[in-house]
Amino acid sequence: MAIIVKIKFLAGYLEGLEYQYLKKDKLSPYNKTFGAPKVYISDIISAEVATEESLKTAGGTLGGALLGGALFGGVGALAGALTGGNKNMSTLVIEWKDGSKSLAQADSEVMSAIRTHLFKHYEKKITSAKKSGSIWKKVIIGFFVLVFLNAIATRKNKEKEPVIEPTTKTETPCKNIKTMEDWNKASKLWQITNAECLPK
Repeated sequence: MAIIVKIKFLAGYLEGLEYQYLKKDKLSPYNKTFGAPKVYISDIISAEVATEESLKTAGGTLGGALLGGALFGGVGALAGALTGGNKNMSTLVIEWKDGSKSLAQADSEVMSAIRTHLFKHYEKKITSAKKSGSIWKKVIIGFFVLVFLNAIATRKNKEKEPVIEPTTKTETPCKNIKTMEDWNKASKLWQITNAECLPK
């Protein structure tokens, strides 16, 4: 006879339902409960072993007389009552992607599957965060490099233009243009408006 790997939901979302772990991600209703929602381990975003503190935190979401009795009895009473003395079972507070919470009792195989999923889930998040951080770092560095290169180019262009002092009525604008090199340093607009200054 095959060993049935299962999880029983005691309070909150899926309360009163039992599921068996058959495949990589899917939990199937135990005894083919009609109308039971489809449940996937990949929909779990957190799972922690139930303690008095975690139950107080989740209390509003979980509700139920079972939870109240567990709190008054303390963690030892909670663990004993929910696992029935079976050390292969763990009592968990589970949070789902949609924000709902469950109090559940799971055997070691289901616990292992949940832990594996959560490890992979957080590993992906960390890798994704590192990649996006790396992209932003490159964008910021690229931006500053462009600003720096633009500043250098602007400075060089200013150095190339000859200083043309204002002319008086008796002076010509060609005073500072003596060679072709001086002419080439002048801006195109100045060259067009002062074509008579082109050195011969």
